[in-house]
Amino acid sequence: VLVLWSQFFHAAALQSRLVELSERAGARGALLLNDVRRLFEMQDRRWLLRRLQERGIPTPHFVECSRENGRDPGLEEHSDHILVGGQRINKPFFEKPVDRRDREIYVYFPKEAGGGR
Repeated sequence: VLVLWSQFFHAAALQSRLVELSERAGARGALLLNDVRRLFEMQDRRWLLRRLQERGIPTPHFVECSRENGRDPGLEEHSDHILVGGQRINKPFFEKPVDRRDREIYVYFPKEAGGGR
């Protein structure tokens, strides 16, 4: 069984059904060529970047700025850079959502280049 990713698997009900079908096929001895659960985990940029770093695969410089579970990331914005948890990111930079399927990507520019996003 080979499962290719599709935009149609966004809904939780479809995801759980796909996992169920894959597990059932595996239990019956079908050859599973990929792990369906991993396909869903890979949609989280944080998860994917951590796995790449753990395996020594180069990744772009990034910082994680998450406010989940009431966390305060310690964000400070300046005219030409931001500080997140003490890590400096110079503008221009991209802000990407956690979910890789979400295409709302913002570019932040330094003040001398007009500023804003």
